[in-house]
Amino acid sequence: SRSATTLQIQWKYPFPGDYKIVFYKIIQKSLTDTWNHSAIAEKSPIEIYGLIPYRVYRVTVTAFTNNTRLLQGPPCQLIARTSVKTPGPPTDCRVGKEDVTSLIVGWSPPAFEDHKIVYYKVVFQSKLHYYQSVKKGPGILEQKNLSAATTYNVTVTTFTNNTVLVSGPACRMTARTKEQDVTMASDSSGSSMTKSAVTAIAVLSCLLVILLATVVCLAVCLARNHSCTKINSDQEADG
Repeated sequence: SRSATTLQIQWKYPFPGDYKIVFYKIIQKSLTDTWNHSAIAEKSPIEIYGLIPYRVYRVTVTAFTNNTRLLQGPPCQLIARTSVKTPGPPTDCRVGKEDVTSLIVGWSPPAFEDHKIVYYKVVFQSKLHYYQSVKKGPGILEQKNLSAATTYNVTVTTFTNNTVLVSGPACRMTARTKEQDVTMASDSSGSSMTKSAVTAIAVLSCLLVILLATVVCLAVCLARNHSCTKINSDQEADG
C-alpha cells in the first residue's frame, strides 16, 4: 500500500538453506534527486515514512544470514511511486445572501495547505438543474439565473497542482432562493399592459386623424371638380 508520504514494502521469505536469516536491509532511493535512506527489518512488511508526494523511488530488499559470519544474499528491487497529496476541504463555507433568482456563497482556503491552489469549483444543484462555476482564489461567488423558491445543494471543491491536478473533499451547504412577490409581479404586468394600451390608443388616434384629413381632402377636391364642371356646362348653354 501507499500514501502521499509513505510506502509499505512486502516480500516473500527466501529459502534460507542451511543458514538462519538474521535481518533484511531495505534501501530506498529517489529517482529524481540524491535522497536515499536505509532501514533494517526482521520480517515483512515494513513501512517507510517521510517520503515526498508523487515521487518515484527504487526500493532494494536484501536478506542477511549468519552462519559463523554475516552473509548477504542477492537483492530484489522494485520501483514505486508515492500517491498525490489531496488538499483539504475549504473552510468557513457560508451562504451570504439569498435572493429570488440568485445565491451568494463564500469560503476560505483549506487549513494547513502547502500546495498551490489552482482554482475552486462551485456547484449549485437542485432536483432539476445543475450549475457549475470555477473561481480562482477564495472569497465570494454569486450564482445568477436560478429558479425561485428552490433548494440548492452547494459544494465547494479545492483543486491543487503539485505536478498533477488533484481535487480534495468538498465542503457542503444548503441554500434556498426566495419566493417571487406575486403582488409586484401583477403590478408590473398591469403597468406594462396599461402602457401598451395607451400606446395602442395613441396610434389609433393618429390613424383616425390621418384618415379624417384624407376624407376631407377628397371631399374638397370632389366639390371643386363639380363646381368647375357646372360652370363649363352653363357657359356652353349660353353660347
